[in-house]
Amino acid sequence: MTQLWECVNDYLPDVETYLQALRKYELRSRREMLNRPCSVEDGMLLAALDAGDAGQVVVNRGDGLAPLLEAAGHDSSPLLAFLNAVHCGKPKAAKRLWASAEPFLRRIAIRDQLSAVGDHQACEMTNTNRESRSYFPGELAGELGVSPDTIRKFAKIAKVQIPNRGKRNHKYTTEEAIRICRAVAAGSGSQKARRNAREFAETLPTSAGNKK
Repeated sequence: MTQLWECVNDYLPDVETYLQALRKYELRSRREMLNRPCSVEDGMLLAALDAGDAGQVVVNRGDGLAPLLEAAGHDSSPLLAFLNAVHCGKPKAAKRLWASAEPFLRRIAIRDQLSAVGDHQACEMTNTNRESRSYFPGELAGELGVSPDTIRKFAKIAKVQIPNRGKRNHKYTTEEAIRICRAVAAGSGSQKARRNAREFAETLPTSAGNKK
């Protein structure tokens, strides 16, 4: 029997294909405004988008994933809101809603995988991967459903070194990410942000957060 975490991980590439098609569509629109021809590759992806292929796959498979989330006791509303935007042909809303739904689904997949396997080896494997990870400010913001400026604010509160304005490629270590999550969970005015911070911190290895 296919596990929930496998269904989520199989679904993510479908959404990426849809978002890629949207980016190509936006690129064509900008080129048309500048009277520049599209490439053959652009045209093929746009034809798929115009026919609704990419969006239809996302909706069909998402409709199948939502009941699995609910059966496992998870809230399916972030996914359903995204699917509704795709179905109604609202790409801007779809991209905005996916920015919240994606980290939500990824957290569920991680927790479900650990629960399904339920052995020490799985925990060690996940912890090893997490300890070696680092996070761009925007990536961490996406996981918590907040803005990069909010991450910067709580990084200061957590006494984590922050990058200078305009500096690129700065990453927070797993230890720093945990400290920022704890600061957000303790001090954010948004209930959703506090919940996301707690849930995301739970997927990170506690050994990293206990380092001095």
